[in-house]
Amino acid sequence: MSSGSAGHALVLRHRAKPGRRDELVEVWRRHMPDAVQANDGHRAYVFCASHADPDVLLVFQQYRDAAAAQ
Repeated sequence: MSSGSAGHALVLRHRAKPGRRDELVEVWRRHMPDAVQANDGHRAYVFCASHADPDVLLVFQQYRDAAAAQ
């Protein structure tokens, strides 16, 4: 267990147009790696497909603090 700050986290739920989740995933894969690397306050970034809904993409992002999330 860390004694440091837990930071600031976001959990996002994106709904693609019906049947177009793969296109949404491709947009995230194309644009987010550079944004994550450019922000030194970004601690973690994970996105995954929902098994419950074929049109939903779930994203978890953890930052050093709320300011880094801006």
